[in-house]
Amino acid sequence: MIAKEQEITVAEARSRVDEFVQRHFGPDPAHPKLGPVDVLEDRTTEYDNAFGFAVNTRRFIESDDLRDSLMSGAIIVPKDGTPVHWAPTFLPVGEYLDKVASGEWWWAADGAEPVTDIQYYGLITPGRTRESPSGIMRRRTAEGRTIDEVFTRSLAWKPTDYFRRYDLGHNEDDHVEITAEEAAEFVRRIRARSAQQG
Repeated sequence: MIAKEQEITVAEARSRVDEFVQRHFGPDPAHPKLGPVDVLEDRTTEYDNAFGFAVNTRRFIESDDLRDSLMSGAIIVPKDGTPVHWAPTFLPVGEYLDKVASGEWWWAADGAEPVTDIQYYGLITPGRTRESPSGIMRRRTAEGRTIDEVFTRSLAWKPTDYFRRYDLGHNEDDHVEITAEEAAEFVRRIRARSAQQG
Protein backbone atom coordinates (compact mmCIF):
# COMPACT_ATOMS: atom_id res chain seq x y z
CA MET A 1 0.00 0.00 0.00
CA ILE A 2 1.38 3.41 -0.95
CA ALA A 3 1.05 6.01 1.77
CA LYS A 4 -0.58 9.28 0.82
CA GLU A 5 1.86 12.16 0.74
CA GLN A 6 1.50 14.48 3.70
CA GLU A 7 1.82 18.21 3.45
CA ILE A 8 4.75 19.20 5.64
CA THR A 9 6.37 22.58 5.88
CA VAL A 10 10.02 23.26 5.22
CA ALA A 11 10.36 24.05 8.94
CA GLU A 12 9.02 20.59 9.87
CA ALA A 13 11.32 18.98 7.30
CA ARG A 14 14.27 20.96 8.67
CA SER A 15 13.46 19.78 12.20
CA ARG A 16 13.59 16.17 10.97
CA VAL A 17 16.91 16.85 9.25
CA ASP A 18 18.35 18.32 12.45
CA GLU A 19 17.37 15.13 14.34
CA PHE A 20 18.89 12.98 11.57
CA VAL A 21 22.16 14.96 11.55
CA GLN A 22 22.42 14.75 15.35
CA ARG A 23 21.80 11.00 15.23
CA HIS A 24 24.64 10.60 12.72
CA PHE A 25 27.10 13.21 13.97
CA GLY A 26 26.23 13.75 17.66
CA PRO A 27 24.39 16.47 19.62
CA ASP A 28 26.90 19.08 18.44
CA PRO A 29 27.16 17.69 14.90
CA ALA A 30 30.77 17.12 13.92
CA HIS A 31 32.74 14.71 11.75
CA PRO A 32 35.54 13.07 13.80
CA LYS A 33 38.27 14.30 11.44
CA LEU A 34 36.72 17.21 9.54
CA GLY A 35 35.02 19.08 12.36
CA PRO A 36 31.58 20.73 12.68
CA VAL A 37 28.81 19.77 10.24
CA ASP A 38 26.15 22.24 9.04
CA VAL A 39 23.05 22.20 6.85
CA LEU A 40 23.49 24.55 3.87
CA GLU A 41 20.36 26.70 4.16
CA ASP A 42 20.62 28.11 0.64
CA ARG A 43 20.73 24.60 -0.87
CA THR A 44 17.36 23.41 0.49
CA THR A 45 15.11 22.24 -2.36
CA GLU A 46 11.44 21.27 -2.31
CA TYR A 47 10.44 18.53 -4.75
CA ASP A 48 6.95 17.09 -5.37
CA ASN A 49 7.56 14.11 -3.08
CA ALA A 50 10.32 15.27 -0.71
CA PHE A 51 12.58 18.01 0.57
CA GLY A 52 16.31 17.80 -0.16
CA PHE A 53 18.89 19.27 2.21
CA ALA A 54 22.59 19.68 1.51
CA VAL A 55 24.87 19.07 4.49
CA ASN A 56 28.62 19.42 4.71
CA THR A 57 31.45 20.32 7.01
CA ARG A 58 31.92 23.93 8.04
CA ARG A 59 35.50 23.66 6.74
CA PHE A 60 34.20 22.78 3.25
CA ILE A 61 31.55 25.53 3.33
CA GLU A 62 34.27 28.09 4.12
CA SER A 63 37.05 26.71 1.89
CA ASP A 64 35.19 24.99 -1.01
CA ASP A 65 38.06 22.48 -0.87
CA LEU A 66 36.87 18.93 -1.67
CA ARG A 67 39.42 17.55 0.79
CA ASP A 68 37.26 19.09 3.55
CA SER A 69 34.00 17.67 2.14
CA LEU A 70 31.82 14.84 3.45
CA MET A 71 31.43 13.65 -0.18
CA SER A 72 27.94 12.37 0.64
CA GLY A 73 24.55 12.70 -0.97
CA ALA A 74 21.79 15.07 0.07
CA ILE A 75 19.57 14.31 3.04
CA ILE A 76 16.05 13.48 1.87
CA VAL A 77 12.87 14.11 3.89
CA PRO A 78 10.09 12.23 2.06
CA LYS A 79 6.60 13.73 2.23
CA ASP A 80 4.98 10.28 2.58
CA GLY A 81 6.33 9.62 6.07
CA THR A 82 9.20 7.39 4.94
CA PRO A 83 12.21 7.85 7.24
CA VAL A 84 14.72 10.59 6.53
CA HIS A 85 17.71 9.16 4.66
CA TRP A 86 20.80 9.91 2.59
CA ALA A 87 20.12 10.15 -1.15
CA PRO A 88 22.09 7.72 -3.31
CA THR A 89 25.33 9.29 -4.53
CA PHE A 90 25.43 7.71 -7.97
CA LEU A 91 22.79 9.91 -9.65
CA PRO A 92 21.36 13.41 -9.26
CA VAL A 93 18.84 13.90 -6.43
CA GLY A 94 16.09 15.02 -8.82
CA GLU A 95 16.51 11.88 -10.92
CA TYR A 96 16.38 9.67 -7.81
CA LEU A 97 13.16 11.37 -6.65
CA ASP A 98 11.61 11.12 -10.14
CA LYS A 99 12.32 7.36 -10.17
CA VAL A 100 10.64 7.01 -6.76
CA ALA A 101 7.66 9.11 -7.88
CA SER A 102 7.19 7.01 -11.03
CA GLY A 103 7.32 3.77 -9.05
CA GLU A 104 10.47 2.64 -10.85
CA TRP A 105 12.37 2.69 -7.55
CA TRP A 106 11.60 2.45 -3.86
CA TRP A 107 13.04 4.88 -1.35
CA ALA A 108 16.72 4.09 -0.68
CA ALA A 109 16.56 1.15 1.73
CA ASP A 110 19.99 1.64 3.25
CA GLY A 111 19.91 5.42 3.23
CA ALA A 112 19.27 5.77 6.96
CA GLU A 113 22.31 3.77 7.99
CA PRO A 114 25.18 5.91 9.26
CA VAL A 115 28.44 5.52 7.38
CA THR A 116 31.01 4.54 9.99
CA ASP A 117 34.10 4.21 7.78
CA ILE A 118 35.24 5.15 4.27
CA GLN A 119 38.37 3.77 2.63
CA TYR A 120 39.61 5.09 -0.72
CA TYR A 121 41.59 3.17 -3.34
CA GLY A 122 43.49 4.13 -6.47
CA LEU A 123 43.09 1.83 -9.48
CA ILE A 124 46.55 0.95 -10.75
CA THR A 125 46.47 -0.21 -14.37
CA PRO A 126 49.71 -0.83 -16.33
CA GLY A 127 51.81 2.34 -16.49
CA ARG A 128 49.93 4.05 -13.63
CA THR A 129 51.08 4.80 -10.08
CA ARG A 130 49.55 5.68 -6.75
CA GLU A 131 50.21 9.36 -7.54
CA SER A 132 48.51 9.02 -10.94
CA PRO A 133 45.89 6.25 -10.72
CA SER A 134 43.63 5.50 -13.68
CA GLY A 135 40.60 5.80 -11.38
CA ILE A 136 39.48 5.81 -7.77
CA MET A 137 37.10 3.71 -5.74
CA ARG A 138 35.75 3.86 -2.23
CA ARG A 139 34.48 1.28 0.23
CA ARG A 140 31.90 2.64 2.67
CA THR A 141 30.91 0.70 5.77
CA ALA A 142 27.44 1.33 7.19
CA GLU A 143 26.17 -0.72 10.12
CA GLY A 144 28.57 -3.51 9.17
CA ARG A 145 27.44 -3.49 5.51
CA THR A 146 29.95 -2.75 2.77
CA ILE A 147 29.11 -0.51 -0.19
CA ASP A 148 31.71 -0.34 -2.99
CA GLU A 149 31.64 2.56 -5.46
CA VAL A 150 33.79 3.90 -8.29
CA PHE A 151 34.10 7.55 -9.38
CA THR A 152 32.96 7.54 -13.01
CA ARG A 153 33.39 9.68 -16.12
CA SER A 154 29.91 11.07 -15.42
CA LEU A 155 31.51 12.70 -12.32
CA ALA A 156 29.45 10.66 -9.86
CA TRP A 157 30.03 7.73 -7.49
CA LYS A 158 28.40 4.54 -8.81
CA PRO A 159 28.27 0.97 -7.46
CA THR A 160 31.07 -1.38 -8.53
CA ASP A 161 31.77 -5.09 -8.16
CA TYR A 162 35.53 -4.54 -8.68
CA PHE A 163 36.57 -5.80 -5.22
CA ARG A 164 34.40 -8.93 -5.47
CA ARG A 165 35.87 -9.73 -8.90
CA TYR A 166 39.38 -8.98 -7.61
CA ASP A 167 38.92 -11.34 -4.64
CA LEU A 168 37.76 -14.07 -7.04
CA GLY A 169 40.83 -13.56 -9.24
CA HIS A 170 38.82 -12.21 -12.19
CA ASN A 171 40.43 -8.77 -12.30
CA GLU A 172 44.03 -8.22 -13.37
CA ASP A 173 44.12 -4.52 -12.46
CA ASP A 174 45.54 -3.80 -9.03
CA HIS A 175 44.60 -1.20 -6.43
CA VAL A 176 46.25 0.60 -3.54
CA GLU A 177 44.71 2.33 -0.54
CA ILE A 178 44.92 6.14 -0.74
CA THR A 179 43.96 8.92 1.64
CA ALA A 180 40.71 10.90 1.57
CA GLU A 181 42.81 13.93 0.59
CA GLU A 182 44.32 12.08 -2.39
CA ALA A 183 40.85 10.95 -3.46
CA ALA A 184 39.49 14.50 -3.19
CA GLU A 185 42.41 15.81 -5.25
CA PHE A 186 41.73 13.19 -7.96
CA VAL A 187 38.03 14.21 -8.05
CA ARG A 188 39.01 17.89 -8.25
CA ARG A 189 41.39 17.24 -11.18
CA ILE A 190 38.82 15.19 -13.11
CA ARG A 191 36.09 17.80 -12.58
CA ALA A 192 38.44 20.61 -13.63
CA ARG A 193 39.47 18.68 -16.76
CA SER A 194 35.82 17.99 -17.59
CA ALA A 195 34.95 21.69 -17.18
CA GLN A 196 37.78 22.67 -19.56
CA GLN A 197 36.59 20.17 -22.18
CA GLY A 198 32.93 21.16 -21.49
